[in-house]
Amino acid sequence: ISPEQIRQNFAETAFFYPTLQTNEEGDVFVNFTLPESNTTWKLQMLANTKDLKYLYPALIPPVLDGRIVSLALTAAGTLGDIGKAGLDISSPGHVAFPADGAARNVLDPGRMEASARFEGDFRDMAFLEALLPALRRRIAIPDRIRLRGTAGANKGAFSAASTLSADGGEIALQGRLDTRSEAYGIELRCDSFPLNSFLPADSLG
Repeated sequence: ISPEQIRQNFAETAFFYPTLQTNEEGDVFVNFTLPESNTTWKLQMLANTKDLKYLYPALIPPVLDGRIVSLALTAAGTLGDIGKAGLDISSPGHVAFPADGAARNVLDPGRMEASARFEGDFRDMAFLEALLPALRRRIAIPDRIRLRGTAGANKGAFSAASTLSADGGEIALQGRLDTRSEAYGIELRCDSFPLNSFLPADSLG
């Protein structure tokens, strides 16, 4: 029988890297020793680049060159319970997308309880039409789009709801799946949704 290990590393910060550099393939690897006193954890990650292509050069088309993007990820909890998690993606003048949530019993899907919410505000996104060259003459993107929603899990039952708003109208989608009873439901609702704002050449409105 091996002797019991006496804990010695009680550092309050597991690791802190003010800057990280990618390799030639755009990957970042972080290695650190976890303090032996940790029963809870907190993670914060920030990314900010003047050009999206520095993140994944091979995947970023020319139309996105020069776009500034910021990403912030925070989380705190234990291996089984995430007390608080947050995600914030932004691009000045174009995207503001915050999300937050929490979860319990993450390691046991049958007992997991989780909730999350998100809200996005997208402006002046017409430059994305260049990503769809085949539809460039048929598709249009409104000046402003709002997206909000929630998602949750409750001991084997999962649910989600989201609403997309544009030009005074909205389209809402709700769904639920219960793995215990193998039951599901989905509802789609449109209220004065401006289809002509997205497909002006094909809309009947």
